[in-house]
Amino acid sequence: MAWTKFKRLRLSTKEPAIVVNSERFTYNTVLAKLVEVRKNGYVVYHIDEDQRKIAFEFSSRNSPDSYPVKSQGQKGFRSSCGELVQRNLWVRKVAELPSPEQRRFAAIEERKNFWTIQLVPAFEHRLKRVDKSKLPSEAKGIYRYLDKDGSIVYIGKGNIKARLSESGRAEWNFDTIDYSIIEDESEQLEWESYWIDKFKESNNGRLPYYNKVSGIQN
Repeated sequence: MAWTKFKRLRLSTKEPAIVVNSERFTYNTVLAKLVEVRKNGYVVYHIDEDQRKIAFEFSSRNSPDSYPVKSQGQKGFRSSCGELVQRNLWVRKVAELPSPEQRRFAAIEERKNFWTIQLVPAFEHRLKRVDKSKLPSEAKGIYRYLDKDGSIVYIGKGNIKARLSESGRAEWNFDTIDYSIIEDESEQLEWESYWIDKFKESNNGRLPYYNKVSGIQN
């Protein structure tokens, strides 16, 4: 029997970070100290959908578009974000990720009191296999196949419709296709590897079924 080390998921407390939840953003104490949140107790959000980025502009002024930043005691600080999450599918899918570690992002200071986070592509588009004709022919990115029970059986990258139409996949058992559009091939490879690693972390080092039996990861 081959032993595989179990990797414990840890949230670092040494770097400024923001956690995305369905109703709030949570700021760790490191970031709160850097932005002087007790003085700059309001935040305005900015979004860049193409880059999957959210910016946080902290200020001492309460404006029509700002949200108050409130203390959570030792857990850090938070601000409401329910409306932003519900209006942006790419954010909502991140907020629905099961692990806090997957929803935690390093905060980068672009300029004074203006911080950004880079979200992961979280398979925000969903299509039933029987509706594959609706897939745009030019759609490229990362994708995953799910069986009727909702279990992930494959994670891949590339032209999503072309991969799906490969003859060797006709007999594969899955019902649903989740995908994110990513044009850049190097980014496709990066995010495919990211999600395969996350799957393995949650499944004792095991690959999705068809990644394993096919011997390939794309």
